[in-house]
Amino acid sequence: MRAMSTPTAPPQDLPDPASPAPEDGGPGSPRGSALLSSPLLIGLLAGAQAVLGSLLCVVAPVMAVWLVASQTGATWDGALRVAADGWLLAHGAALAVPGGRLALWPLGLALLPVVWCVSAGRRTAVALEETHPAARAPREGLDSALLAALAGIAGSYVVLATVVALVAGSSVVRPGLGSTALGALLVAGGSAGAAMAGARLRLAAGGPRRLGAAPRPRPLGTALADLLRVPAPARPALRAGGRSLLWCLVGAAACLAVSLAAGASQVADLHRALDAGVVGGVVLVLGQLLLLPTALVWALAWTAGPGFAVGAGTSVSPGATELGLLPALPLLGGLPQQGTGGGWLWVVLLLPVAAGAVASARLRLLEPLRGPSPTGDGDDDAPSSTRRRAVLELRRRWAPAAVRALGVGAVAGAGAGLLAALSSGPVGPGALAEVGPVWWQVAGCVGGLVALGSALVLLVPAGAGRASLRLLRR
Repeated sequence: MRAMSTPTAPPQDLPDPASPAPEDGGPGSPRGSALLSSPLLIGLLAGAQAVLGSLLCVVAPVMAVWLVASQTGATWDGALRVAADGWLLAHGAALAVPGGRLALWPLGLALLPVVWCVSAGRRTAVALEETHPAARAPREGLDSALLAALAGIAGSYVVLATVVALVAGSSVVRPGLGSTALGALLVAGGSAGAAMAGARLRLAAGGPRRLGAAPRPRPLGTALADLLRVPAPARPALRAGGRSLLWCLVGAAACLAVSLAAGASQVADLHRALDAGVVGGVVLVLGQLLLLPTALVWALAWTAGPGFAVGAGTSVSPGATELGLLPALPLLGGLPQQGTGGGWLWVVLLLPVAAGAVASARLRLLEPLRGPSPTGDGDDDAPSSTRRRAVLELRRRWAPAAVRALGVGAVAGAGAGLLAALSSGPVGPGALAEVGPVWWQVAGCVGGLVALGSALVLLVPAGAGRASLRLLRR
């Protein structure tokens, strides 16, 4: 006989004794799931990781040098304070020292916390994309989640940086709490915000990553302009201004390389005079490599004309070089010799002009000036008619070309002024209270020279090259 069996339903309604109750707050409970997917909590953890990671990258080499140095009288807590002070300087914090302040922002060292904050912002955006319910509707609910996470990153970063400033303070060096909090907010908020904005633009273009929709790549400048809602008429000048600044930095880098090569013997002599040993020599070289971005901005100020100072009463510019008592830093051996300047050195002012011309040449090809075409009477091949058309073309173009050239120069000058402001500040008492370029002088000179080069290209009448060839053939 066939065995009769009664079908039974699986015990779906019976609770699993091994799983915690919903009110226990475990991972399976609604409260635990909401906590793990909270944008604010994710941001707080990411900000704390960025602080600890970047601080460890500074503390580890300093402690390694302290351990292997045989003739140092510093204690381990003193070495930790030195590392913490260097980390705070990377955020633009001002350190009060006997008789003065140390507030020069080492741009090379600042790249370390910036990289960690960019990584924190990117990882946070990916985590929200995967876990937050708003990721299923990126155009409706993800913006608020990203803003909450960014607030968490910036908040935890500022709080922990302030704690580091409190712990690192001593009777000799006292970090400023206000400058520490402001610098940490700018570094964390700006870097993480840029990374999260990039992720948001990718979602807006291609949808959530889980949907498998490959986003269509867009130029970075276009994506940022869309994010900032830059008006369409201003975008060509914005792009050309950014390219002009990059070309100015390329020219400044070439001048910096030539200056260091010309002063290589002085640099080597200063390095040997310090007698830092093997370990100290390695640290000295690494420290000067971190100062190269600051030196690049100083070279930009030199190529633009205003130059920079390395102490009160000093000036290094194409017109003249007046130096005083300099710190024993080998990198300063690449400065021009005392009394040099003038003459053929003024030719470096052509570098920003050329930068504006090159960037505007591309702008002219991609975004031609709009307006009615000039008309002329008579034979188009006649030299007089060609000249007349060129004059009419110039009259038509000068107003829009001038406006566009001023926009290009304004963008490049604003960027150069910002870099100059970040690379100047006091480095000690006395004469060392004035170091670096003056930001408004650099902004004005770079902007004016770039605008001049841009105008020279934009004002050239259309077809001027073909007309010149016809005139030469006659």
